Amino acid sequence: MTADGLVLHKDWVSLCNRLLKNPKTHLKEISRMLGRSQKFMAAISGSGESPAYASYADTLRETVERILSVLISNCTDADSHPGIFYIISSYKNAFVCDFTPIIQIFLVESSSFYILRIIERICSHPEIIEKLEETEVQILMKLGAYTTDPEYSTGEFAVRGIFSLYKRKKGRHLFLSVLSKSFQIRYLDLFVSKIFPEIIASEDSRFVISMIEILSKIKEIPILLISQNAKRETLLAFPSVLQERIWSRLESEKLPQEYIAGISLAAKVPELFNINRLIRLLVNHKDENILYSQGDALIHCLNTLNISNYHITEEDNRIIAEEPEEPEDNSNKRIISIDKHLLTEFLKRLLFHSDGTRIEYCRILFTVKIPSQKESILTLLRNKNIRVKWNALRTLTVYTLTDPEITKIITLLTTSQNEKIKMWCLKILEVNKRKINPNLFQMKESQYKSEMEEILKRINN
Repeated sequence: MTADGLVLHKDWVSLCNRLLKNPKTHLKEISRMLGRSQKFMAAISGSGESPAYASYADTLRETVERILSVLISNCTDADSHPGIFYIISSYKNAFVCDFTPIIQIFLVESSSFYILRIIERICSHPEIIEKLEETEVQILMKLGAYTTDPEYSTGEFAVRGIFSLYKRKKGRHLFLSVLSKSFQIRYLDLFVSKIFPEIIASEDSRFVISMIEILSKIKEIPILLISQNAKRETLLAFPSVLQERIWSRLESEKLPQEYIAGISLAAKVPELFNINRLIRLLVNHKDENILYSQGDALIHCLNTLNISNYHITEEDNRIIAEEPEEPEDNSNKRIISIDKHLLTEFLKRLLFHSDGTRIEYCRILFTVKIPSQKESILTLLRNKNIRVKWNALRTLTVYTLTDPEITKIITLLTTSQNEKIKMWCLKILEVNKRKINPNLFQMKESQYKSEMEEILKRINN
């Protein structure tokens, strides 16, 4: 608070103490005074910077809270002194007061916007709502009636209050039922951003699938954004009709946020949507602003398939990923065939877009070894970005290099001033079984030095 503020309110405490001697008589005067003091009340909700100011602010705060307690205790119905409800709903430290009179008004009468706002704050305040367990269901049902209020803000506060109660009572059918029934298109943003993710995370797969099936039939609902929150086990249990409905929405989706949610969902369950369908979708959607998100989805997909442990073969038109044979039984061995032309086209976009997508390019080729891409990986060793450079080196550790290519690695090793780059160069030499004279380069003190020394020992033994 400013010095002017201190002067303005220097007699505030004495004034309020005078008014509080006969609160019923001065109730309207107190309400009007606080209604004109919103900035002042907000300022004293927090502590001051200096000890002297903090002490002064604490005195004012205690007075305000005493006044609020008096105001609340004198609330007899929803129509008396409506300004009181505005003041209480606005003051962030009001929870030190006993809200029982306001709750009773809410339960027995039709309530104003500000009373709904107070009730919503009560429902979201764990310490207060825990004391109201006996009336919790009554509050829930009354809030449910307000979700259809013509006034949007009143209805939204009711929905938020129900949601807060639901979060405390997960697993209770009544709370889930009232929350589900409160859904309306006008509250869509609130449900998509907060409520649906909470329900999907908390309820069993059967309920979640049923809910998503119903919602997916409504064109206005961003079903991809909602469904992406489901666990992998739940997504795998989607019936085939729902799978195709989701995929159809994804193929036609134009909005970036919804599209990104859709490819993230598909990457979670490549068993359902097929990796080639996903790659084709990435290739056909050419918005450069979301290319990084597309690369991230493909990496997630490859990791979900655990394809880095497969035996990779490059053919003219296909990349064949073959699951390692089990000694006992290989009758169920999985073989994944990736369209080489599609994948190469997408990799090219990653390679030429930005340093971020070039790193993704390296991560993909570290997972899926494609020898024909080796030359492009080697060109990244000239990139100025250190992260791009060491990601390219890491990727090259899964490839067999020729003598001229090894020469490039040795040149980088002996000229680089970056210790992490040197370490990855040594790892490439080790993989390719090439010796190196330690006198050709210098190892500085760093977190990589001990590992580099161990690699050198293995290389030259």
